[in-house]
Amino acid sequence: MVWILGIAASLITGPAMQVADLEKAREAMEAREWRRAVALLSEHLKHGPGDLEGYYLRGICYGEIGKNPNLRNRIERSLQKGVADFETVLAQDSLYRDVVFQLALIRRYQNNFQKAIQLGEVQRHLRPELPHVHIGLLNFYWRYVITTPPTDARLWLRTQPGLYAQLFVGKAFEQQNLFDSAEKIYSELGDREEHAVPVLLAQARLSFSRQLPIRGTRYIKEAIAAVRTDLDALLLFDEIRTIVTPGEQAAFDRLASPAEVQRFFTEFWAKRDPMPAAPYNARLAEHYRRLHVAEVHYVFNGFRNWFRSSYTHDERYFPPTYALSHDFDDRGVMFIRHGEPDDFSISETPTWFYESSEDQKDSLLVFHFAPTCHNGVCGVTKHFVPVPRGESFLPPKLTGLDLPDAERKTQAYITQGLSTDRHRWPSGTKLLDVPFLLASFRGFDNRTLVEAYFDVPLEELVPEHDTLTFEAGLMVHDDRWQQRSFSRSIIRLPVERATSSYTGLFQTDLRPQEYHVALHVRSLDMPALRAHKLSYEPLSFAAPGLKISDILLADSVVALDNVVNREDVYTDVNPSGYFRPGAAPAVYFEIYDLALDEEGQTRYSISYTLANQQGDVTSLALGEQEGTLASPIEFVVVDVTDVSHGAYEFTVTVTDHLSGASVSRSRQLVLGR
Repeated sequence: MVWILGIAASLITGPAMQVADLEKAREAMEAREWRRAVALLSEHLKHGPGDLEGYYLRGICYGEIGKNPNLRNRIERSLQKGVADFETVLAQDSLYRDVVFQLALIRRYQNNFQKAIQLGEVQRHLRPELPHVHIGLLNFYWRYVITTPPTDARLWLRTQPGLYAQLFVGKAFEQQNLFDSAEKIYSELGDREEHAVPVLLAQARLSFSRQLPIRGTRYIKEAIAAVRTDLDALLLFDEIRTIVTPGEQAAFDRLASPAEVQRFFTEFWAKRDPMPAAPYNARLAEHYRRLHVAEVHYVFNGFRNWFRSSYTHDERYFPPTYALSHDFDDRGVMFIRHGEPDDFSISETPTWFYESSEDQKDSLLVFHFAPTCHNGVCGVTKHFVPVPRGESFLPPKLTGLDLPDAERKTQAYITQGLSTDRHRWPSGTKLLDVPFLLASFRGFDNRTLVEAYFDVPLEELVPEHDTLTFEAGLMVHDDRWQQRSFSRSIIRLPVERATSSYTGLFQTDLRPQEYHVALHVRSLDMPALRAHKLSYEPLSFAAPGLKISDILLADSVVALDNVVNREDVYTDVNPSGYFRPGAAPAVYFEIYDLALDEEGQTRYSISYTLANQQGDVTSLALGEQEGTLASPIEFVVVDVTDVSHGAYEFTVTVTDHLSGASVSRSRQLVLGR
């Protein structure tokens, strides 16, 4: 699959012509007014029959007109006229711009992919510096392979010279699940550095098809690191164009160096990875799975001419990302972006329904599809329509109360759907209940010690053998998605020693600023996992004066008689904050920089409050305390015997009686029935 979007549009803004009359034709082409442009160019050529640019531009216009195979265009023989104009240019100058490639496009419009490939290879040989020629040529190969029986495709491709033909011999092997044969071809092609990016991408796709996500992720990272040219960048963009946002599309167009390209793609996949501390990128694996399914079920071999549907008559209804997915019908576009729908109807106009996802609460989507029709003739592929035909299984509040309301809702869904994408775990994956919390404590050198606690429900993990094995990982990126901390561990527990849960801990030192934090737990015995992602800004303890750490809620706290350091306290942290009936929550926190009097003594007090959702507050105040430590460690077991069950905000307040300063910290907890 490759990106050939905008080839015609980009070419009509070439070198300024000496004949000013051509500018009106260029303007008509920019506005997609192809027939008006043909009329202007034909008039121009009457007075300048030797002007190659006029024939070149008119050939493009005839191609754009003729690729819609309606009766009028067939009668007018628009494609043949385009061929004649390009051949006129070729007869005088075979190196004129990309004229051979434009002729190849005409053959592609005629579904003559073999001829299109041969002409594209000629153009690539004549003008290898044109990136769009390579991209378009790869599209010809891809369409040829997915529309031709694999054995026939391989026989013909082996007669063609060059790297691309051999890559798609491998693709044809993949079509028949002959993965070892494809692997051998890609390995042999990977010996030359100039082939690095296309071969690495082919190896990545093959690895994901073979259910080898770690290897596939590695190949994608190597392809990103191998970027050297504009063509390399376009090849990588072609892999993601079906899921980019409008902002990412615009950002890609502004990239000016290989280093910027590498950062763009690294960030693109990092921010989509649901568990970046794992050895593979799960979103990458899911993306290539969806692409494979779309190749089988949703390929669109036609052209998105806007007038083919009464609903899609105006491009302004759609984000620019819509045109990037020209290889698939609209069901395929949404499938690649959002995965299998949560519900769907089977009717004349199928409806797909997506519930709001956990990380995107406002991401509910509803789409209606129907064959596009023109003059009473309907096609077989399905595209967006504003309302379902007949009764819908969804309530009017989602599909619209009347026709105008339905069109407004559908437009909003389409805009959101074409501007976002979401991750879905493979079918059959069990989502574990893994509560976790983050807490900040003072570290060294004005850094913050961040602790991530998580609780693994061992009773939900069913091992195949006598050992229960799971992986846990923590990844921290800064606001530019640069990695700042990484931890991953494999935990193995004998089944007979496994209790109801396992509480784990990751620690990292960070400068106080906002970070993207991701924590995951996944079973290595069964398809079961949980992944958390959130933004987090650690507390800063650098300023002078009284400070307090985050609160840790615990099932129990055990300490030595004389607590000086944190190592003197064992805290059985409860990441969920849920306490069973009769349980007394334990609380741990640290105080920093109390004032000292002339005798080196501190005087301070601590109070605790429990506030429920109705605003009722239960308070417990401790008397004034004295000590010799400016930064003491504090812990207490809270008596909740007389407190009703429910959700509470637990707050600790420390008041320094020497400086007069006071500081508070809160944490949510639940007292069970």
